[in-house]
Amino acid sequence: MDVGRVNPGRLVWVDEMGTHTSLAPLYAYAPIGERAFLDIPRNHGMNTTLLTSLLMRKGWGLQWP
Repeated sequence: MDVGRVNPGRLVWVDEMGTHTSLAPLYAYAPIGERAFLDIPRNHGMNTTLLTSLLMRKGWGLQWP
């Protein structure tokens, strides 16, 4: 395929990511001199998948020169 002949307006970028909804925070905040306590969920929740796509269309925020 000749890349120079591809119409950028016909391209679609697809991105997929996944996460588990019961992830524990890495940091916590507490007053100076006190220990931070927090509950950490374990093995509760669902796996979530996010699928997105980007188009290059005039007037949609992405401009092609």
